[in-house]
Amino acid sequence: MKLIKISILFVCFLVIFTSLAYTQSPVIKTRTFIVNLFITATKHGKYVTDLKKNDFEIFENGVKQDILYFRNLKTIKEIPLTMVILVDTSGSVSDKLSLEIKTASKFLEEILRPKKDIAAIIEFHSEVVLVQDFTDKVEKLEEGLNKLRPGGNTALYDAIYLASEEKLKGEAGRKIIIVLSDGEDTCSMVSEKEAIKAAQSADVLIYGLGVRTRGIKSNFGVLEKMCKSTGGRFFKVGVSFRELRETFKEIERDIRCQYNIAYKPKDIEFKGRFRKIKVKVKRRGIKLRYRNGYFEPEEM
Repeated sequence: MKLIKISILFVCFLVIFTSLAYTQSPVIKTRTFIVNLFITATKHGKYVTDLKKNDFEIFENGVKQDILYFRNLKTIKEIPLTMVILVDTSGSVSDKLSLEIKTASKFLEEILRPKKDIAAIIEFHSEVVLVQDFTDKVEKLEEGLNKLRPGGNTALYDAIYLASEEKLKGEAGRKIIIVLSDGEDTCSMVSEKEAIKAAQSADVLIYGLGVRTRGIKSNFGVLEKMCKSTGGRFFKVGVSFRELRETFKEIERDIRCQYNIAYKPKDIEFKGRFRKIKVKVKRRGIKLRYRNGYFEPEEM
């Protein structure tokens, strides 16, 4: 009888041990990282919207990459749009803020598709303030815009960094930041490099409107650099409803006429290094606009 009990206990021990050994076996982890590009093609100042996948070649650090997928966003419209409108409300904008609000409201009315696209409003002066969180309701966004009041300095880098890192990084679809500002940064805690890195890491395109004031010199060099580094576009705009309105219309056209290309880097090392991107098109005379690279993640 004792032998039977011992045998039963032994069998139970083997079952438990085998089960533990199975559940505690090493887990093999694989790291997959995809680079997502939004590319604008123009010829003689007009958008080129009939290119095919085979027309493009992608190079990263000089190494040709294999395209995983390709979408022409002029014809494929299901990708959601996620936008953050950054409005400079520093003290120097008091004479033009009402015009910026009016034209931004009209832009949102025309570009947002209900239950598909979302936008948020952030103001920046000496601080960065979320005025209206993500919504597809234009009326809520307009209420947020109408709350803006001028005052303080210009924390441009902080605004770009926080919008990218805290609001857009975890979002899907196309991610856009539109910046309205009349000058350069004067009081940010983060650097220009950190702001650009955050935008590139979040796959964000920056569109900048440098709003000029007559008789006042403005330095838009850094904002222009940010736009170029992310594949967006920079505009110098005068203080008039017509000029601001036309600029917003051009941004809308630009967003609607892009190509979306993705690839898996062949030799990524996950060391946080900057990796340079070069896109070529086989058709002659075409100019391309896209982000010039990205910082690889340090871990996955």
